Amino acid sequence: MLEALHAESRTLTIGTLILERVRGLVEAQLRHRDPMIYANGSRDYRDGLDDVLNEFTLQVLLGEGQLAYFFDVAVTVDDFDRLANFQLRRFLARTRQRSIVDNLVDRSIRVMRGNAAFAVAGDGSNQRFTVTTIVVEPDDRGGVSLFHAAAIAANTVPKIYSNPDERNPKVYTDESLRTLLRIFLAEIRSAIGRRELQELFEFLLTPWTATVIGLEEAVGNERSDLTPEEQMMVNSTAERIVTTWSDSDVVVFRYKLGNLPDAQLATRLGVSRPTAANEKDRVFLAIRSELDGLDRRLQPEVLTVIARLTEGLAL
Repeated sequence: MLEALHAESRTLTIGTLILERVRGLVEAQLRHRDPMIYANGSRDYRDGLDDVLNEFTLQVLLGEGQLAYFFDVAVTVDDFDRLANFQLRRFLARTRQRSIVDNLVDRSIRVMRGNAAFAVAGDGSNQRFTVTTIVVEPDDRGGVSLFHAAAIAANTVPKIYSNPDERNPKVYTDESLRTLLRIFLAEIRSAIGRRELQELFEFLLTPWTATVIGLEEAVGNERSDLTPEEQMMVNSTAERIVTTWSDSDVVVFRYKLGNLPDAQLATRLGVSRPTAANEKDRVFLAIRSELDGLDRRLQPEVLTVIARLTEGLAL
């Protein structure tokens, strides 16, 4: 099969065989994702399938030269699929229209607009929020830093863990989210808007990712910006890890990230519970081995990139 695909590429670059092969991979990944986020705002992923396929083909397979690379390194058709799936996950992560953080920011704004515990100033995207128990001037940072306030709130309010197959994992119950926002605003003692909420939840979800993987010691209470070189190292490490994964490895990661029991993982994989537990141990031992020797400050950032590359995907 691989030779037939390669022969077609030598004469047509991309013909019916390659296009249909890639279409099947795109459909398999979109099937488990929210089409509003990953299929150009479609109500059903099938409605956006051709658009995603065309964009992926033009931008990645041809524009970035990835199709030629596949044929340079693939030995079997499974190798072709693995390489294509990796690039497709990267493409979908890069072009997705919404994320878990986006959902949390919008939920937070709705919660604060409709609750007497919060005061709202301004209109539209310029709205700023405070707690009614504290009077602050606009942009007056009279309390602790944003990340310090976020750490205090995070230690008070528990997260919940959703099934990775859910399209809109909540992370926090509605009541917990209200509590989190009240504590955060009381500590920061400042009016905040959408940008600060974005920073808040990006900060909160990084240690969440690390904790459920088993790297609690790698996470501190403060987060510093990465240099371009550090971000490149983080991205390359995450991509190196994910590109070696099978579809079942992705399932193991997403189910562990969702904090689901081994019994549910076993059911999803169609194996026994001990086998599922062994698969989980294998995947996370490999992750920890890859992170060994990497600056501890960068380790949770790698996990965050891995989570983004596999976000919403549990085949």
